[in-house]
Amino acid sequence: MPVGTSNTSPPSHIVTTGAIVVSGPVGASDGEPAEMAYTAYGHPCAPIHLLAVHGLFDDQATWAQLLPHLQQDLYVVTIDLLGNGSSGCPHLNHLPKDERYSADFHVHSLRQAIAALGLRDLVLLGSSLGGGIILRMLCTPWPERPSIRGLILEDAAGYPAQLPPQMQQLIQWPGQLLLYSPVRWLLRV
Repeated sequence: MPVGTSNTSPPSHIVTTGAIVVSGPVGASDGEPAEMAYTAYGHPCAPIHLLAVHGLFDDQATWAQLLPHLQQDLYVVTIDLLGNGSSGCPHLNHLPKDERYSADFHVHSLRQAIAALGLRDLVLLGSSLGGGIILRMLCTPWPERPSIRGLILEDAAGYPAQLPPQMQQLIQWPGQLLLYSPVRWLLRV
């Protein structure tokens, strides 16, 4: 369920921030649910909902320059993928290494977020890794899929084969350093 607070900024938009609890194959090393941070702009009764998913090593701030240019009658949700931004960074020790933070892992958590937020008549917007995850989400069975009204891909990543070696390294111990708060803090400076 989404949890959050509301304020108005800019005045014509309702802005809600919060976190969605996701479970299943996601969670901390002890299997506890993790939280995905999101910000929603507009009113959920809007005719079109837009979900924006950022790229690798990024967060929902990616969309800050775009938001003022969107139509006022949209309900826009920007989300931080797990392991990024203000979302949780579960260790995922209960999963095999090749499944930790995989595309399927993110697909599962995004589908839970879409359901928890009640998104419908959906336009999906993805940048880089976010675009690849959205493509994977649409190309795999999704029994409870909401109505999809559009797809916008910006430099979408799609890896039908093995990831390049530098990306594989992120799954190993160097990438696991990113799970530690002091390292993440240093990288933001």
